[in-house]
Amino acid sequence: MAREINLRKFDAVQVQFSDDNTSAHYLFFRRHLSKEEDLRRPADRTLFVANVPPYCNEACLQRLFGDIGKVESVYREETSVLLAKESEQSKTESHGVNQVYSVAFIIYTDSKELEKSIKELCQVKMLKADVTTMKTGLAKWCSEYAANRPNPQKLQKEVDNFMLNYDKEKKKEEEEAKEKEGMADEDGWVTVTKKTKKKVVQRTEQKQEWLKAKEAKKAKQREHVNFYAFQMKQSKRDYIADLRRKFEEDKQKIAAMKAARRFKPY
Repeated sequence: MAREINLRKFDAVQVQFSDDNTSAHYLFFRRHLSKEEDLRRPADRTLFVANVPPYCNEACLQRLFGDIGKVESVYREETSVLLAKESEQSKTESHGVNQVYSVAFIIYTDSKELEKSIKELCQVKMLKADVTTMKTGLAKWCSEYAANRPNPQKLQKEVDNFMLNYDKEKKKEEEEAKEKEGMADEDGWVTVTKKTKKKVVQRTEQKQEWLKAKEAKKAKQREHVNFYAFQMKQSKRDYIADLRRKFEEDKQKIAAMKAARRFKPY
């Protein structure tokens, strides 16, 4: 028995995307309603479909709904453009439609084909579509990642061409500046430039630390620790006293090692 068609509410149809999959997916459909006139999606022959999974592309939708009626074109929206944007009434009626999945617009050749398709979709038990050839999951993400990465050879060629053009422009600017050097402009002013062969220090963290250590070493070398004569004499006395202290400590260590020996030949 055919269900009563409600143009405002959604109807559901089961779709099996693979023979290996025992569970079916539900697509929600209804006539497309819009307050504004859209030439791409005329309301009198457009079917609005929601809860479209990511692995069901426009070709898959064309096969699904093309078997029921004559389809002119199919538009698939990546973002969920549900009826909450169209009317206040539809906000309470769009519950249960998965916002994560996409929506699609099926445009039929005329309004009769649309009416016929809606009636058949309300009567059919299940639609089948094979999507085994489509990339999903990890394979899809890997292919998208590879597609978004530039070709290394092509990128290297672009970089080389850019650097060649940059060198040419730089050389041209230097030649023009050399020609204008010492020449006065319209107001009689002469531009003076300073050129140096000294290398510019890179402002990296490692380079800055190296410069700080170098400056600290130079500052230490500039310090005059033993400037006066009494300071030099005192430093010598301290050095000799330190040597004597170490000599006494070594003598005590040697005596302790001799006393700890087990084998005593004499």
